[in-house]
Amino acid sequence: MKKNELSKTIREFRDRYFRFFPRKATFLGNHDYDDMLGKWNREGVREKITFLEHYRDLVKDYLEIDALVVRNIIDSHLFHLKSIRPYLRPDFFVEEALDSIDTMIHLLEKTQDRETMARLVNALVSRVNGFPLLFEQARDWLTYNTPTSRNHALRMVAFFKEFLENHYRPYVHSLNLENDFREKLIGVIPFTMESLSRFAHFVRTLEVIPHHHPRLKRPRNFYRDLFGKKYMLDYTPDGLLEVASRRAAELVADMKEISGNDPEGYYESLVKRNSLPYSENGLNDRIMRYFKKTAKKYLEFCRSSRLVPAGEEPLIEWTPLYKRASSPLAAYIARGPYETLKNRGLFWICPAREPLTRKEFEEQRAIYNRQMMNSMIIHELVGHHLQLDRVPRLRREAFKFSGNLSFDEGFALYMEEVFAQEYAGELKDEQEASDMLFFQKKAELMRVHRVYVDINLGTGRLSLDEAVRYFAERNALPPDTARIECEKYYLNPGVASSYFVGKLEIMKLRDELERKFKDRFSLSLFHRGLINYGSIPIPLIKRAMVEKLFKAENVII
Repeated sequence: MKKNELSKTIREFRDRYFRFFPRKATFLGNHDYDDMLGKWNREGVREKITFLEHYRDLVKDYLEIDALVVRNIIDSHLFHLKSIRPYLRPDFFVEEALDSIDTMIHLLEKTQDRETMARLVNALVSRVNGFPLLFEQARDWLTYNTPTSRNHALRMVAFFKEFLENHYRPYVHSLNLENDFREKLIGVIPFTMESLSRFAHFVRTLEVIPHHHPRLKRPRNFYRDLFGKKYMLDYTPDGLLEVASRRAAELVADMKEISGNDPEGYYESLVKRNSLPYSENGLNDRIMRYFKKTAKKYLEFCRSSRLVPAGEEPLIEWTPLYKRASSPLAAYIARGPYETLKNRGLFWICPAREPLTRKEFEEQRAIYNRQMMNSMIIHELVGHHLQLDRVPRLRREAFKFSGNLSFDEGFALYMEEVFAQEYAGELKDEQEASDMLFFQKKAELMRVHRVYVDINLGTGRLSLDEAVRYFAERNALPPDTARIECEKYYLNPGVASSYFVGKLEIMKLRDELERKFKDRFSLSLFHRGLINYGSIPIPLIKRAMVEKLFKAENVII
């Protein structure tokens, strides 16, 4: 295949890909399919698989990096459809419904002209009108349930219904919309409530089977295939657990050194030193002020130190009520690479529930402290924002709609360590510097514990209750928080491990380049080189960077 033929094939694949996955198209800023919902009955899944396999055959013999990126997108989707099979779970259909309108709700906040406003409102209403058909398609697949997927589905329905009942009307009235558009959006409330209630009733009628039921048993090589197909990495479950165990030992040793051999005592004192002062009301005002002030300071440090190229600052807002079930702390929503509206990256922070009793505050003191907030800002803004905000500027088409979790989450976790080291080195307050470095180690250790839970829960070596106890005890978390985390890992195998394996592979690449270039190595240019590849798999970034480096050894990118 010639290069111009490859480019044409990639564009054709992109356009058909958006048609088969319209929710993805909206999220990425392509609004040609906003009025569509994905087709998820048996016929629809077969059509998706046929489409993906056809384009995989078209690019399979081409070794250009763009073709390899497309192959990874295809392999990842095929593994998801054939092996993970999320459409066997009711929570998948609830997410498909609610996430399909989420992006459009936020785009309405930025809309200025009537034509765009009309298109978005009509598309949103069209998608809501498609909920009954989407939920009917679920009946093609759903004959039984597990406690986790059942509870997750019902929890999301409950959160969204509460949003519709108590917050949706004020939210719509707060938008800069004309009256006829407001009335149209508010008019969907009864229909949406009825659709969600009917599906929730159907979910409650399904047979519930335990997690270890034979029907849920995964193939022997499930995780090896998952890491290979989705992340292009060669890890076995036991091999990854061994690497994670060694890293955990290193982190514990570092924490002992910082704390004078008393990590638990140091952490307790760290939480007290960095905790926000208690008050029954007003905590959220202080949280938001701290996030905005510190985010500005950290992004300015990145800019002045050239640690990572820093672009436009993101919007910092409270997490929408209907998203708090799946984003209990913070989340980053990147601007779509194909978006034509003037939008920016969005940093969501989950507010505290107010009024807050002193007992409730003490139970969650670990969350309401400056080091926890610092860690979230570094991960979401210095990590995700500064990486993903460059994707719309990329010229290579395949890079723009690739989204590889092992690089996205790996880079954010990697930046937690790099930023903490660089920033703490500039602090005059030694205690503040020690606290920052200690908390970074503790936060990474939690990601290592995620690997243990992800692999052992997914392979059946741990029950969900055992995983919750392990995760809560190792990370000093309330049981309810630990359960929500472990349920996410169970429903999305491999996602929890993507943080650790991604960071591991970035560190390997950095070490290789440092050995090669010694004193000519530049951390700043290494980071610039990394984020200029969008969100493609790390092995492909490594190949592209190393090939370029070895052609011109006096440069890093």
